[in-house]
Amino acid sequence: FILTMIIILFVVTIICIGVFSGLGIAGGVIIGILIFFAAIIFTPVFMYLVPASFYLVVRDNVFIFTAIGTVRKFLSGNFWWTWLIMIVALLAVGILQGIFNLPATIMGMLKMFKLGQASESGNSLLLIVFYTIGMFLTYCTSSISHIITAFNFMSHEEKHEGKGLQSKIEEII
Repeated sequence: FILTMIIILFVVTIICIGVFSGLGIAGGVIIGILIFFAAIIFTPVFMYLVPASFYLVVRDNVFIFTAIGTVRKFLSGNFWWTWLIMIVALLAVGILQGIFNLPATIMGMLKMFKLGQASESGNSLLLIVFYTIGMFLTYCTSSISHIITAFNFMSHEEKHEGKGLQSKIEEII
């Protein structure tokens, strides 16, 4: 999957360089602005597509490209809703990660501004502890976006196939 993504990005980069050089500076600026807006629109959905595909690979034991096709099928008609969910999820996770790393950042800045004074080894140890706790909590909160992605995918799957409803009917019978 990573090799395929590298090849795709390489080809897109070569095409963009060719288009930029053919259109001149004004055309390059316009294409650059269009690429920026396309990145704003498609990056959150791509950040949904990849984890949801890996979730499907693990759950159904299918090949990654089959999983991507399934996720894309379920994504049709739900693009903007998924975009909104991913934007909110990424903002929430980013804010949480910023809060968790705030003590280490503040202490690091204080240490940087007090560079001329003699520093204590206790501050360095405390700074390492804050960074370690912050990185651990940041790692733990990154799973929140994956959980949101999995639930969103299951919602799309339920909407298209009704598997959850069928399993509830089978439980009653």
